[in-house]
Amino acid sequence: MDTDLQVTTAQIGAVMGFAQLLPVAASMLTPYLLEKWGTERTLTIAGFSLCLTLVLMGMVPHWLVAAICFSALASLSSISGTSRNLFSQELVSQRWRTTSSAILTIGLALGFAVMAAIGGPVVESVGFRGFFFVTAGLAFLAAVILLGYMRRQRRTTAA
Repeated sequence: MDTDLQVTTAQIGAVMGFAQLLPVAASMLTPYLLEKWGTERTLTIAGFSLCLTLVLMGMVPHWLVAAICFSALASLSSISGTSRNLFSQELVSQRWRTTSSAILTIGLALGFAVMAAIGGPVVESVGFRGFFFVTAGLAFLAAVILLGYMRRQRRTTAA
């Protein structure tokens, strides 16, 4: 925000502070969404919403859009994180839930490590806007894979 959008440090701090408050509200909203839509649908909608937010962030180089999108990403991450954790627990019997949780944690840590390692070179290569589009594509892919899984499960259950 400071280099590309010429935003002051004080403005960035205010945006970051506000963005850290929104996941609290999103966390309180998540049980309602899970009850209304179910775990898979909530996770899928959160994934597509993350994608849309990242695309918007990459398309509109304005500090206010960046601030709103960053705040939305923080909230959507809260919703998708809770949904993802619950989804992983629902996939396995109670006996395997501890193992499933450990595998999910390992996968997330490895994912964060890979993104930290390749994020810098990707940003240097394609810029922040390009990076947002790459991550939007990955969020979209994850949501499509989850949709495919849900359809397959419905067919298996119906048969």
